[in-house]
Amino acid sequence: MSSRSNVSQKLWQAIDTLATGEGVLQERLSSAALSLIGVYLPPEGDLPKKYQEEFKSIIQDLVRETAKGNEGKIQATTRIMSDQEAEGIAKRVLNLYIQLKGGI
Repeated sequence: MSSRSNVSQKLWQAIDTLATGEGVLQERLSSAALSLIGVYLPPEGDLPKKYQEEFKSIIQDLVRETAKGNEGKIQATTRIMSDQEAEGIAKRVLNLYIQLKGGI
């Protein structure tokens, strides 16, 4: 599998989790972030350079809060996120996937 296919697959997994996963959007976004981290590690992984800045921004928006107790940074961040903010990040993930695939 090419590295671009691998990136596309991980982004698609994140989108599928956002669309069909259980829980409120913030919980689905937290779960979807696990697929996204697979794209990010190692830094920028196989993601084409022209998409790296937006991808980094998405990840930063998902890990900005300090972890508390047994939760990680992603859970700490999504737990306090408004519906509008979670929806905005979900749309950015979808738009990144569409761009990577060359359009709809």
